[in-house]
Amino acid sequence: MICLDAKKFLNKEKAHDYLKRKLSLPSYYGKNLDALKDVLTEISHPTDIKIKNIHLIKEASEDEKPDYGHLLLQTIKESAEENENIKIYTE
Repeated sequence: MICLDAKKFLNKEKAHDYLKRKLSLPSYYGKNLDALKDVLTEISHPTDIKIKNIHLIKEASEDEKPDYGHLLLQTIKESAEENENIKIYTE
């Protein structure tokens, strides 16, 4: 199981460096949400991902944009929906 800490998702650049390291992403990883979705949906072996501190991710209200952590978490969840090899657990 790969354990991720959502508090590392809040800064775009640091988040992608963190994910590249924790998920062992390839050197060509583009460090953006589209690139993340591409590599996650291509995973061909069973992969369990546990995300802790999810309460730190703010959802957007009607009058504001979602924070980067929310967009990142949404991308991970969408990738898991598209790729049956990925299972997401949150706490």
